Amino acid sequence: MWGDADPYVGIEQMDVLRDALGGPAETVTVAGGHWCMLDTPEVFERTVAFLTRGR
Repeated sequence: MWGDADPYVGIEQMDVLRDALGGPAETVTVAGGHWCMLDTPEVFERTVAFLTRGR
């Protein structure tokens, strides 16, 4: 999950970081800045709920 208006770490770094961490094949951009979980808490909460479902 990456804020599409992050003024510190541009969106082009999303794939670089994903690949370096061996992460998921899919990335998601959301409206927001560097702390997109604070800019769009409803999207963040839905994502966390999805990822932790059944745990």
